[in-house]
Amino acid sequence: MSELIYRRLPEEEMGRLKSLYELYGEPLPVPRFTVPYVAEDEGKIIGCITGQQVVSVSMFHVEESYRGLGVAERLATEGYRLLPESMEKQFITRNHHAELLAYRMGFVPKIGQLWAEKPAGR
Repeated sequence: MSELIYRRLPEEEMGRLKSLYELYGEPLPVPRFTVPYVAEDEGKIIGCITGQQVVSVSMFHVEESYRGLGVAERLATEGYRLLPESMEKQFITRNHHAELLAYRMGFVPKIGQLWAEKPAGR
């Protein structure tokens, strides 16, 4: 083992991660939305972490008298249409109604657990 090299993998080298993604049953992410950081030993990738650009919906509201009329589904569908087609989309919620909406839109549960940074001072 020589000295390990840690570096951000350039977009044109993303294909080198294909076998790692296949190992975990995941599709290779879209390079322009991904920030891969690798550890290499003599040019061989021996470790990798990737960050992906995420669009986060911070507020999703429909007035109570308009609920059940398809307004939420239309908002979500049209909102997702605005995102690049090649971008992986995820739906994270604790709201039962939003879960049903995600299911109707073709989303399926993913195995794993969402982790978030602990706010400072807590």
